Amino acid sequence: MNTYETLLWLHVLSAILWVGGNVMLNLVAVRARTSGDSTQLASLFRTLAWFGGRYFVPVSLLTLVFGFWIMAEGDWSYGDNPWIIVSLAIYAVAFLIGMLFFGPESNRIVQLLDTDPAAEQVDTRKRMTRYLNIAHVDASALMVIVFLMAAKPLD
Repeated sequence: MNTYETLLWLHVLSAILWVGGNVMLNLVAVRARTSGDSTQLASLFRTLAWFGGRYFVPVSLLTLVFGFWIMAEGDWSYGDNPWIIVSLAIYAVAFLIGMLFFGPESNRIVQLLDTDPAAEQVDTRKRMTRYLNIAHVDASALMVIVFLMAAKPLD
């Protein structure tokens, strides 16, 4: 395996960990939300708050770093590959949403849960619903990136 192949493997692996983890948590969220069990939903948000900065931020940054490194190693051009530019734009939006919304909001929800562990307060429920709705859109955006990277439709 040469350097380019190693970097490609690391890029794909980190993307699988990032996108796969995101999709799995979205599926768990759907199950928790539809279960009617508010303690299950509260537990999910405690998990989301814990994993955000400890897992999703590092693995998404690794995906980005390995992607840039592949481009340098493979002597790729941004201008010749518009699917890369579109993917980077989607990544930037998803990353900013994660840093500016998901991180702070999951911590706010956990603080609310500390005062109402059953997650029955109206404000807590509204915040959870908004968070999960945005998370579903975010997961869809990540899947668009995977499509662009695999199909390269704008070549």
